[in-house]
Amino acid sequence: MIQPPRRMPKGAYSVMLVALMASLLAACAPVAAPTATPTKAPAGATASAPATSGPTAPAKATAQSSTSAATPGAAAGTKPSGTPIKIGYLTPLTGPSAPFGALETISINLGETDINTSGAINGYPLQIVRYDSPFDPQQAVTLVRKLAGDDKVLAILGPYSSGEMDVAAPLANQLQIPVIGMKTTKPGFSENHRPWEFRFTSTDDITTPAIIAGFKKLHPDVKSVLIVGDTKESVTSSMVNDIWPKYLKDAGLAVQGTVGYDSGTTDFSAIVTKIKGMNPQAIAYSATPKGNPVGFAKELATQQVKVPVMSSVHFVPGPFVVQGGAAMEGWLAAAWFDRTSTDPKAQDFLKRWQAQADVDPKVSKPALLTLEANTYDVMLILGDIMRKANITPETPLQEARTKIRDGLAAVKDYKGVSGNITMQPNGDASIPATVLIARNGAWQVVK
Repeated sequence: MIQPPRRMPKGAYSVMLVALMASLLAACAPVAAPTATPTKAPAGATASAPATSGPTAPAKATAQSSTSAATPGAAAGTKPSGTPIKIGYLTPLTGPSAPFGALETISINLGETDINTSGAINGYPLQIVRYDSPFDPQQAVTLVRKLAGDDKVLAILGPYSSGEMDVAAPLANQLQIPVIGMKTTKPGFSENHRPWEFRFTSTDDITTPAIIAGFKKLHPDVKSVLIVGDTKESVTSSMVNDIWPKYLKDAGLAVQGTVGYDSGTTDFSAIVTKIKGMNPQAIAYSATPKGNPVGFAKELATQQVKVPVMSSVHFVPGPFVVQGGAAMEGWLAAAWFDRTSTDPKAQDFLKRWQAQADVDPKVSKPALLTLEANTYDVMLILGDIMRKANITPETPLQEARTKIRDGLAAVKDYKGVSGNITMQPNGDASIPATVLIARNGAWQVVK
């Protein structure tokens, strides 16, 4: 006898129906296809940017050059991030030469900003490690060692003065780090410190003939010149004892004699009395701010020693011509930047530099660009070298320093805002000199 089916518990039909439908769906679903490689990186992902010029790198090379997710982007206009690539910088920020450092630092800042907003150094930020070195050779030694050892910078910009560089240059070879002079003008010592010391500057053996030539055009009747200057400071002692005598004689001007004095002189009355008694036709002068050129000029005016003066470049930056005022009227000197240049690149730099100088409380007003453009050029040259050498924070320290050294030695026909720059075998890359004349408390270009 067939038993009638049992009544199923309440709710069982619903459970069975859901299970049956799930089973049918699983059986009918297709096998999942592999995920396609996207042709465009999704938003927020890190991707290697294609080169802006030249052929696209093969996929394998791109993969090898990729790093972890922490790698910063290198796109121009973006703020770089990640481990910085460090360059050292020594300049006077205190003491009588602090105005020099304030003006030069504007160029350093513009160079650092322009590098970091144009792709940085292969995507990694450039960082300038800065220290005050106020024309003190012993402090320069300490700071060069600190930058090379503790801070592990890849190269050092500065120190500022020739006296400081006299002791810093030997350390370049000892520590095997590029040390780059940008204002040191004393001729001769770069060739003695190959291959790690370099200079991008207009040395005194280049600017002095230009100053003398300009002087002769303005004062053709002058036949003899008295040399006056600070014989204690290294670079101006070189000017007084070697540079002025050589190039005055080369230009057909007789040297009447020499009157030297020490850095720190404040009372020039006896010195100028002696000069007045010698009755010079003209004066060739040399002093840094430590030699108090303003005090010397004002004592000449007080004692009415009214003769034309040509000066070396060593007090040209900063407020000294403003402070000298009428006492320096007509003095000739030189600069490493032509403010009247029609080069758009130079004029753009001048405009941006001047805007920064006009609002910087550390800069004496009115501010004038004279010897600072080459500092910006050196910054951009370094940036270009490091990019082309593929330097990153992972590059071994000594390897990176060596690549920079080799890149500096190979600089040729670089079109900078201060002119055309080529490194010579002796380690000097000379910047063209521009003759200046003091007019109404300011330096003006002589054409």
